[in-house]
Amino acid sequence: MMWLRGITSKLTELDQFIFDAELRHVETLKGLIKEVETRIAKESAESEDVKLLMGIPGVNYYTALLLTSEIGVFSRVSSANKLVSWLG
Repeated sequence: MMWLRGITSKLTELDQFIFDAELRHVETLKGLIKEVETRIAKESAESEDVKLLMGIPGVNYYTALLLTSEIGVFSRVSSANKLVSWLG
């Protein structure tokens, strides 16, 4: 983001003000995203289903949570083949 601040010298005073406000907004949003990601990681660490799914190569906590939210109760799927078929 620092490289963006370097180009503000070429802007008018009003444009600089708007630009700085937008950069602060982006930085605030980045902080909020980090908080949400931390919360999601914490919640996923408490789920047995997520832990099991993360044992699959290439499945991280985010993918595991996505799968658990889409599938819901795993017992409704009678076999691994049907689960894979359902996932597409």
